[in-house]
Amino acid sequence: MTYRQAVLRHAARLAAGCLLMGLLPALADVQVIPQVADGGGWSTTIVLSNKTSTAQNVTLSFHRAIPETNGTTELWTPPFIESVALPTISLAAGSSLFLHTPGTANTLSQGWGELNAAAGVSGYAIFTAQGQDATAPAVSAASRILVPFDNTSDLVTAVAVANPNASAETIQVNIKTSDGAVSTGALPEMPALGHRAFVLPDLFPATKGKRGLAEFYIASGSFSIIALRFNPTSAFTSAPVYSQTGASIIGATVTNAPATAPRTQVIPQVADGSNWSTTIVLTNTTTANLTGALTFRTSIAGGGGSTAAWNLAFLENASTSSFTIPAGSTMFLQTPGTAEGLSQGYAALTADAGVEGYAIFTSRAGGKAQDGTASAVSGSSRLLVPFDNASGLVTALAIVNPNDGAESVSVNLRTADGATSVGAGINLPAQGHIAVVMPELFPGTAGKRGLAELYVSSGTIAFIALRFSGSGAFASAPAYFESGTPVISTGGGGGGNSGGSSDMNPTPAEIESWIARGYYTSGALTLTRATAYATTDTIGAGGVTAVTALTKADSFSAQFSRFGGADLGKILRGELPPGYPNLNPAAGSCVVYTISSQTNPYPNITSVGLDAGPQVTSSGPNGNQAALRQTHQVSGFTYNASNVPNTYLAAGQYSLAGPGGADVGSFTGTLNIVPDLVVTNNPDDLKVINRSSGVTLRWTGGESSTFLTITGSSVASLTDGAAFVCIQNTSAGQFTVPSSVLAQLPASAVIGAGGFNFVTRGTISVTAAGKGARFASPSGLDILTANNYWSWSYTPQYQ
Repeated sequence: MTYRQAVLRHAARLAAGCLLMGLLPALADVQVIPQVADGGGWSTTIVLSNKTSTAQNVTLSFHRAIPETNGTTELWTPPFIESVALPTISLAAGSSLFLHTPGTANTLSQGWGELNAAAGVSGYAIFTAQGQDATAPAVSAASRILVPFDNTSDLVTAVAVANPNASAETIQVNIKTSDGAVSTGALPEMPALGHRAFVLPDLFPATKGKRGLAEFYIASGSFSIIALRFNPTSAFTSAPVYSQTGASIIGATVTNAPATAPRTQVIPQVADGSNWSTTIVLTNTTTANLTGALTFRTSIAGGGGSTAAWNLAFLENASTSSFTIPAGSTMFLQTPGTAEGLSQGYAALTADAGVEGYAIFTSRAGGKAQDGTASAVSGSSRLLVPFDNASGLVTALAIVNPNDGAESVSVNLRTADGATSVGAGINLPAQGHIAVVMPELFPGTAGKRGLAELYVSSGTIAFIALRFSGSGAFASAPAYFESGTPVISTGGGGGGNSGGSSDMNPTPAEIESWIARGYYTSGALTLTRATAYATTDTIGAGGVTAVTALTKADSFSAQFSRFGGADLGKILRGELPPGYPNLNPAAGSCVVYTISSQTNPYPNITSVGLDAGPQVTSSGPNGNQAALRQTHQVSGFTYNASNVPNTYLAAGQYSLAGPGGADVGSFTGTLNIVPDLVVTNNPDDLKVINRSSGVTLRWTGGESSTFLTITGSSVASLTDGAAFVCIQNTSAGQFTVPSSVLAQLPASAVIGAGGFNFVTRGTISVTAAGKGARFASPSGLDILTANNYWSWSYTPQYQ
């Protein structure tokens, strides 16, 4: 065996392992609710939403801080008013569940919660004290978190930190105030499963009376944070935080801004006047000085949602038409709120990737300031929002059409009693904005809790939801930005062979039934765009030159299979052999493994390809493609389209169909694809990777609700090879593979031959999936899914 053959064999083994892992159902998503409080005047509402079209099981567990123990916790079962059996709860498809602690105990108990569920389940907590509310979403833990803070004008920022790991963590802290001053510090050691709540100026005096950005980070492991901003009247609101990866940015050397197109986000509600004001908070999450602009539009009274350009004034002497935010810092812009009449509308934030923003609305009616928060968001074709109009509460929506054409918004509703209905449609003019109270527009939601689904057939919308209490306090109710087919079924479509569910995972009940039966049958339809930069050493007149070739290929394929064998239960439940690396780490983290140690974790799995007819077809924006049946003596049937042009994949809807064959019946369904995921790194910067410096991958586009995988490998000899897998939220736009990961890869081997030196290059790639769809299963299949993928690959020299 030659050296090159050995390297290829290692690469093939790695690819086979990744393919086998692709047979697994998606692993559960573990999220942290960093603060839960009950008693002593406090109560918490946990809101869980199933964004999929199939029932899902959710596991909730809680840890309560033990007083006077510096953060140590104990297992906790908070009391809930609702009759619910913890830890496992079943959530109906397209539904929301509300759980309320009573808040009647004299003594305060506080800690954190863990939500373990399928990736299509999300949650958040609303804290209530003395009639005041604030919201915190359940999030994946991270190794670095940025927290904008404001301790000016008698405001104060409080922070709660949770360590979800089984070992203690030391969290470092960097602080940069608005005047540019930088300071450093650390939190007291966080015990395993620990929780600590504190007032920021108490632990970090440099923040007293100042605004700015705090950066919390650890060398390894992960943690979670919530920040609350209290005003002088004791009202409070959540202050969004930003989960990050890679090296710290505050105090780092300033770098050049990436040469990428700016992105536009929407702040769906801005209000000023008649005792209302808005504070816009913009944060630069990078080591480069970034630029941007804010434009505003105000609603025209009686204009049916029409808006006009709005020259909004701010107390700060800062330009909004063009601004620069220094690296690793936060900028605050506050409207005066002194006008007699109320003006309201929305803002568009167009800025370099890495600029994040949110708005804080303040109402000073009745002599008491009330606050609520809304993040800047990208528009989407479908949004889900939990609503609560029970017990004297009411939910209001501010809806924005940021497009140059009018939009017709459809509405599906599901209340907590399981009833579904179609709400009145909403017509929004171009660049339109409306603010509505849900029970007025949708009378069926009066006195009810539930989930609302708003969607458009083309284009995008954005909105914010606010929950008002009888005391006049309000808090944001997070909305979930989705795509694909609606999940709330109202009896008027959205199912059958003509559609598809955006959730691709089998239910736990399905998995257990297949294991009990001893086999399962599945089908997968796949559209892929692969972009590859391959660098090779070429001998020319001047010696050896590294030459990079670019190829882009689109493909359409299908596979219908029957799986069985003694390891079926292990693969379906995601059970790995002892010591086998988890190649699906948590978002924001990586795993490294040696290539030579990789073996098939499921040697006792059998599979055979099934016959679904002579071909399967795809009809999309750029025409039709047919994947023809191919017969293999051992493995059965496969389906692949040939000569697919590399311009075939485009954003839009694809109709996928098969006529049926000896093993699989006929089927048809639709798959929606969003604009391409594009890696924006200069390819030349990835020809050589310094293992001691880390490498940052940046991208735009793709399906914001999914995860993205970054893989890499380097082989120096037959026994010296390693690879890594990193997972990140696609919406993050970038990820830094840290030097601690790259240092575990061997340097690329340099081979001398014929007086020339050749580099045995490694790999690094970025792969992301679309939203996907699950079709109604035809005869012969237990599950049929469709999805698209984008991949970008490079062949660097690791030094």
